[in-house]
Amino acid sequence: MPLVGLGTSGLEGEKAEMLIREAIKQGYRMIDCAFLYGNQEQIGKAINKVIKEGLVQRKDLFIVTKLWNNFHAFERAKQHIMDNLKQLQLDYVDLMLIHWPTSFDGKIGDPNTPPDHLETWKALEWAHKIGKVKSLGLANFNHKQIDHVLSGAKIKPVVLEAEMHPYYQQKKMKDYLKKNGMALIAYSPLANPGN
Repeated sequence: MPLVGLGTSGLEGEKAEMLIREAIKQGYRMIDCAFLYGNQEQIGKAINKVIKEGLVQRKDLFIVTKLWNNFHAFERAKQHIMDNLKQLQLDYVDLMLIHWPTSFDGKIGDPNTPPDHLETWKALEWAHKIGKVKSLGLANFNHKQIDHVLSGAKIKPVVLEAEMHPYYQQKKMKDYLKKNGMALIAYSPLANPGN
């Protein structure tokens, strides 16, 4: 996994395609995507163009995407993984994360119905087994939520993506991840206005 990646939140339309293409030309190899960002089709077009042009090979890139909150159930998660690949126009991604530990799949009218992270995790393991996802991870989970996934995972998460910057250094989380053999991907490394 490259040390520096390009987050794609906020990139829109043709601008997204142009910026991804230029970032790859300038040496970026990790592209961090998500269904939520609404731009995976443009990102996929850019990736496929630079590959066709011979600027990089697919194996040179490290593509990350995330499973969104509406898909915290085994069958729905499986379908969403395949939908992400279709949007990105890729045969596989290098890293798939559960974007948030929260779910919008609860019983209608009951916002307190918690998702079953292990059921969702099994869908990621399925995608890994069939070669659609190379590595699995989590985003924005706390210690207890990670422990729950670790308790039932056949394939352990290799990474946690979380906000981290000089104003929010997350020392306890970094120590916890190190103890559990997980890496940390920091987002908003220069802080996030409004947070």
